[in-house]
Amino acid sequence: MKRLWVILLYGMGVTLAARSGAVRFDFESGDLQGWEVVEGAFGRLVSDRTKEHHGGAPYTKVGTFFLSTLESADGTRPDDRFEGVIESPVVVLESPEVTLRVGGGKGDGVYVALCTLDGREVAAARGANSQTLQAHSLSVPACVGQPVFFRVVDRAVGSWGHITLDHVSCQGRVDAQASARRFEARRREVARVGNTETVDRLRAGIRELGVGFPGRYPAAALLQRLDALDADGDAGALEAFAREALVRENPLLNPTPVLFVTRKQYRPDHHNTATLFVSCELNARSYDTEGAFKILDVGRGTVTTLFAPGPGVTMRDPDLDFAGERLVFAMRKGPQDDYHIYTMTVAGTGLRQLTSAPGVADVDPVWLPDGGILFSATREPKYCMCNRHIMCNLYRMEADGANIHQIGKSTLFEGHASVMPDGRILYDRWEYVDRNFGDAQGLWVCNPDGTGHALYWGNNTTSPGGVVDARTLSQSHLAIAVLGACHDRPWGALGLIDRSRGVDGLEPVLRTWPAAFTNRIKTAGQDFDSTVRLACKYEDPHPLDDRHFLCARQTGRGEEMGLYYLDLFGNEVLVHAEAPGCFDPLPLRPRAAPPFAEIGRGKGHLLVPHRLKWRRVPGTGKAVAIRVKVAGVAFGASAA
Repeated sequence: MKRLWVILLYGMGVTLAARSGAVRFDFESGDLQGWEVVEGAFGRLVSDRTKEHHGGAPYTKVGTFFLSTLESADGTRPDDRFEGVIESPVVVLESPEVTLRVGGGKGDGVYVALCTLDGREVAAARGANSQTLQAHSLSVPACVGQPVFFRVVDRAVGSWGHITLDHVSCQGRVDAQASARRFEARRREVARVGNTETVDRLRAGIRELGVGFPGRYPAAALLQRLDALDADGDAGALEAFAREALVRENPLLNPTPVLFVTRKQYRPDHHNTATLFVSCELNARSYDTEGAFKILDVGRGTVTTLFAPGPGVTMRDPDLDFAGERLVFAMRKGPQDDYHIYTMTVAGTGLRQLTSAPGVADVDPVWLPDGGILFSATREPKYCMCNRHIMCNLYRMEADGANIHQIGKSTLFEGHASVMPDGRILYDRWEYVDRNFGDAQGLWVCNPDGTGHALYWGNNTTSPGGVVDARTLSQSHLAIAVLGACHDRPWGALGLIDRSRGVDGLEPVLRTWPAAFTNRIKTAGQDFDSTVRLACKYEDPHPLDDRHFLCARQTGRGEEMGLYYLDLFGNEVLVHAEAPGCFDPLPLRPRAAPPFAEIGRGKGHLLVPHRLKWRRVPGTGKAVAIRVKVAGVAFGASAA
């Protein structure tokens, strides 16, 4: 067996000189030479790049190949998002001197270490915040005659959050059998730690659903099965169990069909608002999506196509009316068309086009409690101040497309609107008035007639720089939103916000996905693109209730997005995925409309909360709603 492992290590390219006792890991075979990724994940670890990424100077490597935690998966660009640990085969040292070449970062989270067999790090080398691979020498006389291994640690992202390594040399011999035993034990250790965390999250999520749905959710039986799976330690079985326990058996999901959109991710452009690719805009040729509306039966796990209009056609931004009967959405019939607003029934019948202005994009429609529709449009031409992308403002119209009128007049973008429990409109707004550069996109509110525009959260929060696509929970001061970047697509982290705790910064953020992103939320400095390098990004959050959510999330296959279930215990369970991607999850069930009363007649009527005080004007036969404050926002008087 020992001879077989030595032969295998020769095949991996490990240089072994039996006479001199020399061991050299130089990666010249183009592979990892028996090293293994024991934590995390990386792009192209063994690189043959000849020139540095910035400046073009030659890499100071030895030979053709070297190890790098900086390279993207396809090896074409630098990508500092990767984190993890790579470890070498076991070497029995015969001399105290070890030489190696190291480049990259010098921070605490990036280094190369020499370790004893129990994992203790006895010596380390770091880069110098430079792409130059510099020669290092480690002297470890206490390790002579002992089995050791090398560990590459990359626990940092962003600038200089990487390590490059080449030409690791020492005197000794590779112990193939010890290497095999150690890697197997390391895999078991990582699986055991991951399984423990997974089991704890699952147990908490199951117990909560059991309390919330007694008699409808088999919590006791599921917990018993979970205990058995915990003892087995099979990570794959735990993943399958999570989908059964938290998705298929979940009373929040299994009685309700879920509509979703299939398409690939939008092409990247300068800002997160640049997804329209209007036919008259300079980036019109970036439009290359198409897709369909599909419906997932969660309990059965089956998918049916509701509406597939054909090649080159893209649907986006579906919303369901309060009765649960009709959809409103934006659709573009190809590169020569633009997005217009349409409606149809949830059965896929009665397709009706409501808007049709040429050279205009109408997107992000939502139903209003009176049956009207609010949407974002490029109908008043204006452009981003730092490039030439066209912007949107808020508009509203009747359910049949009549009486289109503008209710937002900011100088930049207003989009991703939703209706709050108190009847106001929550939307994201790009605002440069009294604002910093870059972190200019926060959440705002207004009344459904366009009055009362006011801040909600994030106007002076420097990271994240783009807070978009928010949805309120059961109370208007609670919302879940995408915590994104200015210079990226409209995706990033997710954040649960309690606006009653403040209008900026970390204090109002109850939690984030991923959890570690809370460390990046701040109001000082410039960090408006803090989510660009996230390894896993989220978008399209949809609350199932105040503690359970659906969203679109990267599946791990490039930019492909799948539908995921989230809860406050940290469970993130895949609900459904299919190529090229899944977006906009929308449960097809009725919901209660906010308590509004109609004032006035005809197409220009106004909706105001029913709590407004009424006064009859003597001798006129008219009633007046007196200006009062609802949820801290002033509403003006209107006559009927």
